[in-house]
Amino acid sequence: MMMMMMMMMMMMMMMITAMIDSNDYGNNKVI
Repeated sequence: MMMMMMMMMMMMMMMITAMIDSNDYGNNKVI
């Protein structure tokens, strides 16, 4: 349960950073 929550949080953070840096890299940064 705890690990699932942590994974979700990491994914959310990556998505946010990807949105912010989309100008430089694009959507591929999420992967």
